[in-house]
Amino acid sequence: TLTTQPPDEKKAELHRAYIDIQLLLEGQETIHYGVAESGRELEEWHPEQDYQLCRAIHNPQALHLEAGMFAIFMPGEPHKPGCHDTLRSPLKKVVIKLHREALFPVC
Repeated sequence: TLTTQPPDEKKAELHRAYIDIQLLLEGQETIHYGVAESGRELEEWHPEQDYQLCRAIHNPQALHLEAGMFAIFMPGEPHKPGCHDTLRSPLKKVVIKLHREALFPVC
């Protein structure tokens, strides 16, 4: 569970090894995202947790989710979940981390 925030109060995240599957169970949110390599102003890489934060996304897009909807972000795609432009409201969601090798096995 979390509370939505204005997008300018949040940083985007990206992963190298894991695919993020985000399923919204309750509430509404906007997720700002970009294509691979569009993260800007990158912060320190955290290899143990497979994440990196960034302060900006080049040419960002926005996706509005309502309960029952989901979004999938591939490795390298920056995404800023839990946003709402006009109000702070509670969310309940499930985030599934799927290792990229589940889809693209190493031969």
